[in-house]
Amino acid sequence: MKEIKYSAKGFTQSNNEYVTIDSDDMAFMMNQAIKTLAIFGELTATSEGSRTLMNRNKDLYGKRGKTDIAPGRENTIMSVVGGLVRNYMSKQDTFKNDISLNQLPYIAQALNEYGAELGYEPIVFRNQLFDFGK
Repeated sequence: MKEIKYSAKGFTQSNNEYVTIDSDDMAFMMNQAIKTLAIFGELTATSEGSRTLMNRNKDLYGKRGKTDIAPGRENTIMSVVGGLVRNYMSKQDTFKNDISLNQLPYIAQALNEYGAELGYEPIVFRNQLFDFGK
């Protein structure tokens, strides 16, 4: 199991808590997310693949916030992984490794759900409370 380490960043004015992902762990996660999206894209060529990957499920994947695409709608596995990559690619460098804390369980679910079948190491998020001079 791959531990993705994060540290507290703080709260926004809208009371949303952010964390900062370790830069090496973010690189690992982005690599896994991009590969996953590529495979998911191919799976949509089948009707069964499309239905499975486009299934909205608030419990597993959360709900979209005030986004420019489908605000307030339930996420799909594709929208979680796609949103993760899109947000990373569009952020300023100083914020690239920042993610909303409440999204971490949904990201882990989306990347791990088919991870074994895709040959990926499962991920788990761990709060890095202390860094004693690594």
